[in-house]
Amino acid sequence: MNRAVFLDRDGVINEILYEVDGNIMAPATLEQLKILPNVREGIKKFKDMGFKVISISNQPGVAFGYLRIEKLKEINDYLKKELGIDAMYECIHHPKYDGECNCRKPKPGLILQAQRDLDIDIEESYMIGDNLSDIQTGINAGVKKTFRIGILREDIMELQHKKQIYPDYTLPDLVQIADKIKEIENK
Repeated sequence: MNRAVFLDRDGVINEILYEVDGNIMAPATLEQLKILPNVREGIKKFKDMGFKVISISNQPGVAFGYLRIEKLKEINDYLKKELGIDAMYECIHHPKYDGECNCRKPKPGLILQAQRDLDIDIEESYMIGDNLSDIQTGINAGVKKTFRIGILREDIMELQHKKQIYPDYTLPDLVQIADKIKEIENK
């Protein structure tokens, strides 16, 4: 079986753009896409350790009519080629427009689909995200460890306590997360 590092896309791989109708939106065109610092280096470290790198993300912009499916595919194809990402899975639904689905994070549907498609050992895999729904997704799927990318902030810590969702680690970028995973794997 394969081991994987599951990455949220927006806020982990690329910059989040702006808010539309109270929702933080992802790039809707390739021209809007900006890859975050240290992403290439972090992904290379994951691959050098033998992990498959898989992006799982909610992309409700499709349901909102903000993002065309063809543009989403163009962005994802570019990221796969440019960064060496093995696979990209996305939930294009939003409860307001589509009702409930099994793939919208924090449900583990996207990870479970990747498990089936790519023969992933989830218990030996990791989840990295920038918000608590990503962390909860990893917990719900049963990954080995979860990482929140970013810095420790008082408001986030308060929210973690309120929602009772705690990442195993919070680190500022993918390179530092890759180094921590290497340390965990070498124990």
